This record gives sequence, structure tokens and C-alpha cells, in this order.
Amino acid sequence: MAGRKQLVASASELEALARLFRALKSVPRLRMLEALRGPPKCVTHLTQQLGMPQNNVSTHLRRLADTGLVKATREGRWRFYHVPDTRAFEILGLAYAVLADRQEDERVRA
Repeated sequence: MAGRKQLVASASELEALARLFRALKSVPRLRMLEALRGPPKCVTHLTQQLGMPQNNVSTHLRRLADTGLVKATREGRWRFYHVPDTRAFEILGLAYAVLADRQEDERVRA
């Protein structure tokens, strides 16, 4: 495959990558990332938007923050969460494209 750079990752880099993908394996966390495409939001806003209990939202945000996918900024007594690196959305976009291609392949074969 011309033009594609071959990746050579160390064991620690592969472990970090596995942690990132484990954080993305949860439907609620994927919904949270989608909800954070816009401006930063506090837990209360995410709770209302996602229809999830506050403790669940906080737990999932902490897991996303542990991988660096989400960051919090403090404004007074409020913490607002955002996605600091928009490449996270590119990862999701690529995953959606892979799924769409796979579904199209299955449709054509049927």
C-alpha cells in the first residue's frame, strides 16, 4: 500500500492504545463523546441530554478523562467537560465509515 506509513509501536504504546479503545467500547461513553461535539457541558447538562443518572455520567466521564479523550475545566463550582483533541471525532468517523462499508458489503452479498 503505497503512501501508508507502517506503524511500529512499543508494548507500552500498544497498551495505551488498548486503554483508549476500551474506553470507547461503551455505548454511554460513545453517546457522551457525541454530546460533547459542541460547546463544553457540565454533568447536569449531560445528565439531562443523555437521560442518565448523574453518578453514571460522572463515572463514564472519569473513564474518558483517564484516557485523555475528555478534559474538564473549572468555572467557579462547576466543571465543564470538552473533547480537547478533535481527532477523537475523526476516530469515530472512521469507525462509522468502516461499519457503513461492512453493511454495504453484506447488503450486496445478500
